[in-house]
Amino acid sequence: MHKLLVVFLTLPFLWSAVDAQQHSISDAEALQAGHYIDSVTSSGSTAALIHFIDLDSLLGLVRQHLPDLNPELMRGFRKGFLETGGALGGQLASTAAMGSYRLLKEYDKDGTKHLLFRQFGKAGLNYHDYTLIKVQDSIKASDVFAFTLGENLSTMLATLSARMAGVDIAKLSETDRSLLKLTELKNQKEYAAAKQVYDQLDRRVQESKAVQVIYIEICRHLGDSLYDQALEHFAVAFPDAPNAYLVMIDLYYAEKDYEKSLAVVNKLDSLVGKDAFLDLYRGNFYKKMGKKDEALNCYQRLYLSDPTLAINTRTLIITYAQANRYDDAKKVIGEYKQTSGFQETDLDKIYSAFPALK
Repeated sequence: MHKLLVVFLTLPFLWSAVDAQQHSISDAEALQAGHYIDSVTSSGSTAALIHFIDLDSLLGLVRQHLPDLNPELMRGFRKGFLETGGALGGQLASTAAMGSYRLLKEYDKDGTKHLLFRQFGKAGLNYHDYTLIKVQDSIKASDVFAFTLGENLSTMLATLSARMAGVDIAKLSETDRSLLKLTELKNQKEYAAAKQVYDQLDRRVQESKAVQVIYIEICRHLGDSLYDQALEHFAVAFPDAPNAYLVMIDLYYAEKDYEKSLAVVNKLDSLVGKDAFLDLYRGNFYKKMGKKDEALNCYQRLYLSDPTLAINTRTLIITYAQANRYDDAKKVIGEYKQTSGFQETDLDKIYSAFPALK
């Protein structure tokens, strides 16, 4: 398998699978599959999610885009998926650390069932929209639309395949070799070197959405100024892309334009069909604006909606303590201690800042 394709496949939403057939899926079946994924990922396991995508169906969609695709390349895809599944699970677990992977809704689109999940963790906020199929007696996904990429996984793979089909790795163009090096350096956390490679790319290649997403991640580690510039450029270049909303939230926050941040959060909320988790962002923005009561209302509302979200629970405790509402803070602490996965060290920083809560 071409190395460039292997590198692009190492993203936190690619998995191996089994043979697929098309059958009707009921609302109950879709929800059961979604709740199962939600429950096992919440408990810290990523195995079920890794195997949720049906590989044959995904590659079938790639072949629809490129019917004359080299069979050897398809075999390379399959081998790469099977070989990288474990690493991908580790990436997902790392991304979701101190965060969550939650089912938001099941819905129908063009006669097909979908599941929409929200991912939050060290890498920030993302949404995954899965297209469902039935594989024998199991519910699987044939494709996934990742908001951070702004396109379906099958489309991304087809685009990469079109570049790589029939090309020997030793005969890669200078651009493809540079893209390979860019991604490898980013994955190795050699961000300064990665930017040097990016700066040498053809302007047309630099401006592609996929490369811009990589570049934003590189800039995030190279200083606020460069990161802000990259965010602003993406928001202007791709204003209608779903990932533009995620980019603009970071951009306006960095610019301390919290009114615009709130407006973008509300647009994103409408786009996904309402996500209570976004109250965490609203609360943070209100707090930055000095609107303490509005911020507290957001944290309280999210806590009532989902008391298992550790990041919001800790934020609510701190906000109560800052308002001298220690009884309320202690009540939430008591409830927090009863949640699955709680560890006493989770409260160390809070106790250090507010000893009276012990």
